[in-house]
Amino acid sequence: MHDTPLVILAAGQSSRFFPLANDHHKGFCAVAGKPLISHTLENAYRAGVRTVFVVVSPQDSLIAGQLVTGLPTDFTISIVTQPMPLGMGDALLQLQSQLPQHFFVVSPYHVTSGPILKSLQKKQRATQCSCVLAGEVTAHPKRYGIIEYADDRVTRVIEKPTPSDTTSRMKISSVYLLNSEYLQALAATKQSEYNFEVALNEYVQQANVCWIENSQQLPTLKYAWQLLDLMQLLLAQQQPKRAATAVIAKTAILNEANGPVVLADHAEIRDFAKIIGPAYIGEHALIGEYSFVRQSALEYGARVGAYTEVVRSLLHPEATIHQSYLADSILGPKTTIGAGLITANKRFDRAIIEPVVKGVAVTSEKAALGLITGNEVVLGARVTSMPGTLVGSGSSIYPQQTISGTLAKHTKYKTNREDS
Repeated sequence: MHDTPLVILAAGQSSRFFPLANDHHKGFCAVAGKPLISHTLENAYRAGVRTVFVVVSPQDSLIAGQLVTGLPTDFTISIVTQPMPLGMGDALLQLQSQLPQHFFVVSPYHVTSGPILKSLQKKQRATQCSCVLAGEVTAHPKRYGIIEYADDRVTRVIEKPTPSDTTSRMKISSVYLLNSEYLQALAATKQSEYNFEVALNEYVQQANVCWIENSQQLPTLKYAWQLLDLMQLLLAQQQPKRAATAVIAKTAILNEANGPVVLADHAEIRDFAKIIGPAYIGEHALIGEYSFVRQSALEYGARVGAYTEVVRSLLHPEATIHQSYLADSILGPKTTIGAGLITANKRFDRAIIEPVVKGVAVTSEKAALGLITGNEVVLGARVTSMPGTLVGSGSSIYPQQTISGTLAKHTKYKTNREDS
């Protein structure tokens, strides 16, 4: 593993990740105290990777540069900028002259990809095949790139097929072991949004490309609500911790029967608050009197005031809420919630919730999904949000409103009620 570098592609626009990741790639979203990409780097290091190239957009070059601080001395990370958002293929070609014969490719949110990288390399060395792809069975092939195969050899790669295109249910897991010959094929392919997949399909039909089936499903992060699944995965992997500077009231209760609780530096848990793990309470985060937090993460400076219940939710840095009920939800950075918020997280008919993204209703595959806000959203007192509500950054929701659907950035939402 030490001689095979890892490429992390983190330069996309994340346009379907609304209302989150407004000013950076979704891979830099903080969960459990650090960006997702940092979790991925740590996992890769434990698997034996020692050289990493991270491809980012110009707007993320500064934040990406912070990834190199505090690393082991034998771990080398190089930041490469993709000047224009021209897709995975163009991002990978930024490194064509720097990569050796074989290299890995993952996404920044593949926080558990380390064991799969080992399996890819083991397969390549055992079979001497040109490249190795990872796949997993899906019930929804039209949403993904699909592998057709004969035994352990890939025969075709199809991007988002229709039912008439293929009967295969094996989706590409977006973890690859590729080689320099594929890069040459990619460079010769006409530039397009999907030239990575087009070149891969052409290459597998002329080279010996193998595949392995994942023993575990890799996390997907196309839509904002999928961040909740990643959060639960990371929370479950934590080790219990009480920072020396954390302040815990004598009457507070920390229950770790179902998972660990982490209290970071200067976290504060006030009287009669209760936390049920797995949970992460970040630096300078606060849980007020008589509040109840379970299976949730509070990032840096997030504040849950008194008499609040937070369930399976993620509060980004400096988000605040008090005297409210928040379930299966995500509050963006510096979002402020007035007293009395109620998040409805299940439909009355208990059907799967379908938020609207870019004008299209998308299945969340969840029966429980509450509210997701972007950056610096303000909700007045006694607001009620319906299941799957998305609120764009900079929006203001006046008191006593009921909100649903998708609200664009900088929306000012107010009915004509006199008491609003």
